[in-house]
Amino acid sequence: MPLVHLLAECGADITIHDKRTPDKLEGDYDELKKLGVKMVLGEHYLDKIENGTD
Repeated sequence: MPLVHLLAECGADITIHDKRTPDKLEGDYDELKKLGVKMVLGEHYLDKIENGTD
């Protein structure tokens, strides 16, 4: 997660998509929340990915 830390410190707007649930992320979940990282977690984690194409 060093890259996430660096980007967050630089003020980047970060969203992480992960199949794992908050309890599976364990301590990483709390750390990411403290950094202001948005998370899309769980079984349907890919449903909200925007591909940026028309």
